Amino acid sequence: MRPSSLDRCLWRCAMAGCGHDWPASLRFRARRL
Repeated sequence: MRPSSLDRCLWRCAMAGCGHDWPASLRFRARRL
C-alpha cells in the first residue's frame, strides 16, 4: 500500500521532529510502518 502525500508529509515531519500532534489513527499507522 502506497502512503498518500499527506501521510508522507506527516511522516517526514515526525522524522524531522517538528512535534506535530498526530491523530491517534495516524500514530497507529506510523508505528506499523
